[in-house]
Amino acid sequence: MLAAIAVHICYGVQLTLENKAANPGAYAVKRQLKASFASENMIWTGLLLLAFIGYHLLQFTIHGTPDVVVGLDAVNRPDVFKMVVTSLSNGLIAIVYMAAMVMLFLHLSHGIPSFLQTMGWNNEKTIPVFGTGGKVVSAFLMLAYISIPAVILAGILK
Repeated sequence: MLAAIAVHICYGVQLTLENKAANPGAYAVKRQLKASFASENMIWTGLLLLAFIGYHLLQFTIHGTPDVVVGLDAVNRPDVFKMVVTSLSNGLIAIVYMAAMVMLFLHLSHGIPSFLQTMGWNNEKTIPVFGTGGKVVSAFLMLAYISIPAVILAGILK
């Protein structure tokens, strides 16, 4: 997975640099015909997601943050449920996780249709379907992942 992320980052940075080189000067009037907020900010949402992934790994894999309570389950393994619930009970940490899922939504809502277009699987009929499908899949993932800290903060999971 780390190799795939590294390749993704390399191509993302390369694409951003090529786009900047193609138009080194700013336009006098900026009109966006097809560009969305998500497409204009892919590099920034990607960098924020990279920072979040680093924090997430530091927190739950390395146990390198002070908020993590590492207990043991019945088989003497780290109790992941306890780690997640105690960490996400902290409102600030929960908000960071929720904000990261909004970044994930923005990144994927443009990235999914762009991937399908890059693969050549689009035409005039499928472009709107891919755009809507990308937003629907992205929204589903965002809401699903946001529900985890939300139910913990609400006291439903303890």
